[in-house]
Amino acid sequence: MLMAGADSTQHDAHLLAYLQSGQSGIIGRSRQVTAVTKAGERIAVDLRVVAFALAGVQLFIGTMRDVRERVERELRLEAAKRQLAERNLQLRAILRSVSEGICLFDRHHRLITSNDRFLQLFGLGDDRIRRGTSFRDVIEFRLPAIPGAAAEDADCRTLLLDLARRQSSGTVKLTLAGGVILRIMLAPLPDGRLVMTVTDISDEERAAEQLRRALASERAASQAAIRGHVRVTAPRPATTLTCPPLIVHSSLSLLPTS
Repeated sequence: MLMAGADSTQHDAHLLAYLQSGQSGIIGRSRQVTAVTKAGERIAVDLRVVAFALAGVQLFIGTMRDVRERVERELRLEAAKRQLAERNLQLRAILRSVSEGICLFDRHHRLITSNDRFLQLFGLGDDRIRRGTSFRDVIEFRLPAIPGAAAEDADCRTLLLDLARRQSSGTVKLTLAGGVILRIMLAPLPDGRLVMTVTDISDEERAAEQLRRALASERAASQAAIRGHVRVTAPRPATTLTCPPLIVHSSLSLLPTS
C-alpha cells in the first residue's frame, strides 16, 4: 500500500525536514491521507509516523489504519447537515411569508422556532422569547397571571396550558385592547411536538357582526311589514229578524155528507 500523489511527495519532505532540523509537523501525529491498494483502489487511511534511534541510526515506523467507514459516515453526516440547513432555510422562508403567527415546540414543550408574525401578534420581542423558551413562559409572557389581569386572559391561559398538558387540539379566541381579536389554535404532532398558530380575525369578526346586525334589522322590518298588512276584525253581534204575522184567507167550504 502506497500513498498517492501529493501525499507521497509531502511525506518525504516532512521526513527530510525532521532529519535536518529535528522538527516536523507529522512525526508522532496521526493524519488522514489517501492510500493506493495493490489493486489500484484509492482509500482513506490514518497515517501515524513515529521516529526513534537504534544503534545510532534514525529510524521511522509508520502505521496505517483503514478509515473508509468513518469517512463515509462523515460524508453522510455532512450531506444530512446540508439538507437540514436547506430545509431550515425553506421553512424560515415559508414562516416569513404566511400571515399567521406560528410557533413550534418540541416534545418537552420547549420552543424550536417561531416566525416574526407570531412575535408581532403576541406583542413579544426577541428579548422575551427565544429557542428553548417553555410553552408556559410563552403563554404567561402574553397572558400574565397577575392581580387585575383580565378574566378572559386568565381563562385563555388556563385553557391553553391544559390543552398542552393533555396533548389535545383546541381553539381559543382572545380579544385584546383596541378591539384586536386573535384565534389561537394548538395542534399536537404524532412525535409529541406541538404547533401553535395565532391568527388575527378582527376583520372577520367585525364582518360577521355587521352581517348579524343586518340580518336582525331585516328580520325586524319584515315582521313589522307583516303586522301592518294583517287586520284583526271583531266578530259582529247576532241579528234578529222580526217578521209580520202571516194571515191566511181560506175560501174552501165543506162538502155535504150523504
